[in-house]
Amino acid sequence: FDITGARMNVAGDIPPIRDTSAHFDLTGPVATIAIKSGTSYFPSGRSVGLGQGTFILPATYDKPLMADIDLAVSGAADAVGELLTYRPIRVLQRAGFTPDDLKGRIEANVKAHFGLLSSQNPPPAEWTAAMKLTDIDLAKPFSGRTISNLDGTLNGNPKRITLDAKAQIDGVPADIDLTEPVEASDTAVRQRVITATLSEDQRNKLIPGLSGIVGGSVKMVLTRIDDARQDVQLDLTKSLLELPWIGWSKGSGIAATAEFETSGPADNTQIKNFRLKGDGFGANGSMNIGKGGLISADFDSVKLSSLDDFALSVKRSKGNFDVSVSGDSADARPVIARLKSGSGDGDDDGDGGDTGVSVRARLKNVIGFNDEKIGNFQAQVSLRGDKLQALNFSAVTDSGEAVVSQMKDGGVINIT
Repeated sequence: FDITGARMNVAGDIPPIRDTSAHFDLTGPVATIAIKSGTSYFPSGRSVGLGQGTFILPATYDKPLMADIDLAVSGAADAVGELLTYRPIRVLQRAGFTPDDLKGRIEANVKAHFGLLSSQNPPPAEWTAAMKLTDIDLAKPFSGRTISNLDGTLNGNPKRITLDAKAQIDGVPADIDLTEPVEASDTAVRQRVITATLSEDQRNKLIPGLSGIVGGSVKMVLTRIDDARQDVQLDLTKSLLELPWIGWSKGSGIAATAEFETSGPADNTQIKNFRLKGDGFGANGSMNIGKGGLISADFDSVKLSSLDDFALSVKRSKGNFDVSVSGDSADARPVIARLKSGSGDGDDDGDGGDTGVSVRARLKNVIGFNDEKIGNFQAQVSLRGDKLQALNFSAVTDSGEAVVSQMKDGGVINIT
């Protein structure tokens, strides 16, 4: 028989369905209610609409008396979120959210297998929820980030929640792939992968402090390691990469990737296990970055050309860089080219013109233009912007002759 305008109790603490339109069928021990429409009103004043679904008692003679529901639910995001707080589902609060945190619209399909009478000691409820999320905003930050304009799918069960969506993170468009355990003791692996292609301004929002090293657009993949760390993978092919302390740069269009672990706040970000890879160049090490840029860096392996094999340490103090270079060999041509191209008058158009760089080097071999090589190289070089302040070095030529350079007052360089 058909049912119209009826009230139907569903499960657990979920408020009853009112104004129910349905068809009831009893065949032997199986009772089936085919729901056409209805509305569930919550104590908060929120409500959700129900579309076509079923409420089935598969074995009315058995104990415990069990039921299966398959419901199509739609409504405002906060209302559907409130539905997910009621027993037997109770998943929203365990994910760390409240209904007030959700803005937008959700269409959901909820399935559950549960006992109707607690006095019969039924087994724990089994349920799944598959939700289509449209234009969702989170009222409070998630992992310290503002999430807005989220569209995608959210699936949940008693063990885990998974999210596959597109959203804006701090205003930056990104793809989100997330898995969160519902219970702290659950064995489900927590996962968070964020993929985005960032313009320069967007990169400065998500990864502040790299403006003096990376320029242009970057393709980024962020993967959660634990509560304190995340893995960062960068495709730097379309980016300008520059190490101004040693006169090296990579232009846009030259393939390169970087991967590292990052932790800490924006004003003191720790970068560990840094690995830069490109065609004929690479570097491994660690960095410390603040909002104003690089604080320090230690690279135990640097190979910016086929001739390079050295370690590099950089420390920044009051806007100036102190650089230490040591190792087997270094290609000096980028440094020589920078010194030759300097105007000698500095650069007054921006901060770069006032940046001081002091380089101390100790290398077994240094290679220059035309493959000229000198050994036992020790040097101290100071620059202010592009203006050479000091150039003092000593080395031994292939023929065994000593070479010494000193920069006198007035910028005169004496080589003996």
